[in-house]
Amino acid sequence: MARVLRPGGVLRGTTVVKRAGLRQDAFVRLYQAAGVFGPSFTPDELETWLADAGTLDVSTRTDGALTYFSAQRKPDHT
Repeated sequence: MARVLRPGGVLRGTTVVKRAGLRQDAFVRLYQAAGVFGPSFTPDELETWLADAGTLDVSTRTDGALTYFSAQRKPDHT
């Protein structure tokens, strides 16, 4: 997703994460088994992937099994 942003554009989204707590993780596994959710990851992994995708100012906020994220694509300096 970060690749298709214009330089300086902001990516915002919400995703389900693992290791949010016993109850939340149980629901995530249940939904994964039902085919509703795909693979999950931790908020730290999300931050790393966004940074590796060439974004700056990565911020995340986790509430239960949901993580809200925002990251800005690096501006082009050519």
